[in-house]
This record gives sequence, structure tokens and C-alpha cells, in this order.
Amino acid sequence: MLRIRAISSVLGVTDCRIRCILNRILDLTILYITNDKGRERVGKIGKAVQMYTVRDEAAIDFAGTVRKIAQLGYDGIEFCGYGPGGAEELKKLLAELGIKAVSNHINMANIDQEIADAKTLGITYFATGSWNEFHAGRTGIEKAVEIWNEAGKKCAEQGIKLCYHNHDWEFIDVDGEKGLDFFYRLTDPKYVFAELDVFWVHRAGNDPAAYVSKYPGRVPVLHVKDASGDEKQPFAEVGHGSLDMPAVFKAAEAAGTQWFIVEQDRTSRTPFESIEMSVNYMKSQGY
Repeated sequence: MLRIRAISSVLGVTDCRIRCILNRILDLTILYITNDKGRERVGKIGKAVQMYTVRDEAAIDFAGTVRKIAQLGYDGIEFCGYGPGGAEELKKLLAELGIKAVSNHINMANIDQEIADAKTLGITYFATGSWNEFHAGRTGIEKAVEIWNEAGKKCAEQGIKLCYHNHDWEFIDVDGEKGLDFFYRLTDPKYVFAELDVFWVHRAGNDPAAYVSKYPGRVPVLHVKDASGDEKQPFAEVGHGSLDMPAVFKAAEAAGTQWFIVEQDRTSRTPFESIEMSVNYMKSQGY
């Protein structure tokens, strides 16, 4: 601690900033070190967390919550709103901490403002869903396809990839085809991407690794959480449940995924304990 404070004093930066730099250096060394599974990393998929996981903490102290996420060793954050100071204040905080704004869960009705804020923060991914359209069946999904192609084109023109974030309800049957596959087949792959959630893919009766493998080049960001098998608390921390996470990670690497984003909808622990368990597991796997 004294050494960190001494370095902070010399460089004129905060203790938190020094910790984040040291964490980043440690993470980068993993690129060329074989992990405990004997697999050598040849690239780096970033580790991020969705702010919804720490929503209650963020409502009390938004900046403090972002600082804590950085201290735990995450490389980035997926937002669902930018806090009381808006995009400009958040940009300053992220620069101080050395952590990236990866994505934002957006309101499609406000796409122009969403793009403007994203440009301020350097965000390159948007995510959201289409609950009403999918629940309307084939005609609803066809309507969603039109909306998403148009919005995705507008985002692409600004260097942003628009990603569909799934739950389990998108896996309805549409003339013998899964609704989500029907949606991806009809949308333009240049404009519409996938933010697959491996828990919900599993919950709908699919193999998450196999499903990721179906969409190479189209899953730039992947929501990761594990399955507990307990219906009262179905969510588990990454690597602490029943899903074959190494297989998911391997499939994601092959598919060109750039970010693993931890989203723990609910947890029996504190949210910070939960996301620390998940990030530590990802580090143990070489990420």
C-alpha cells in the first residue's frame, strides 16, 4: 500500500489508477503464458460487466461502483445508462480509471441521442431486444427485422454494431425454425449482430457453445453467466455452475468474440462478491 501511494505521489495520479494499471499489466502478461488448462493464449478477449448486475449499488453511488469494478480487474463496462453526470462526466471517470465503455443497452426510440452519447464515450456496441415483436410470432419478428435493419444501418454508419440481446422467449417455433434463428437469417449481417446470453440459450434447451459456433463473425459481445440448477436461484457465477464454460470460451474465440460481459441478474451473494468470483474465474482461464 505504501509503495502504491509513493508511486501515486510521484506520478500525480490516484491510488485507484495505479491499481488499475498494475491489474492491466498483469492481465497482458497472460497473453503469452499457458494457463492451468495447458492452453496458450494467442489473443485477448476483454472482460466486462453489465451495470445491471450492480444496479442497486450504482443507484446509491454510481462513480464509486464504477471504481470498484475497475479495482476488481475488469477491462470494460456495459452500461444501461450513464449515471447522474451523463456521458461527459462518465468519460472523465473512465479515463481516470483506465477502463473502457464497451457497450450500452439502449432505447431504440432515442437512437440519435444514443449514438451521440456513444461517440462521446467511444462505445462501439449497442444492445437491446424486441420482447413485444417476438411475442407476436412470425409477423411480429418480420416487423422487428425491418426495424433492426434500419437502426443497424444507422449505427454502422457511425462505427457502432447493433446487437440483439436474447432471453429464452426468442426460441419460439416459427414454421419449424427457432424464432431467434429466423430473426438472424432475415436481418442483414452487416447491420445486425448478436449479443448472445449463454444462460438463456441454455435455459431454452440449447448447447451454448454450439449456438455461439452457429454465428461466426456475428457475436462480437457475449453475455456470460452460469446455471445453478436451482429454480429458486437459477443463476450462478461464471465457472461456478453446470455450464461448460471452457467450451463456451473456445467457441467464442473461434467465432471472433471481442468481449465477455458478465451479467448476473440475481445472486445469493452481494453483487460485488459475485462479479469478483466471475472475473477471477475468467482470469484463471487466461482472460
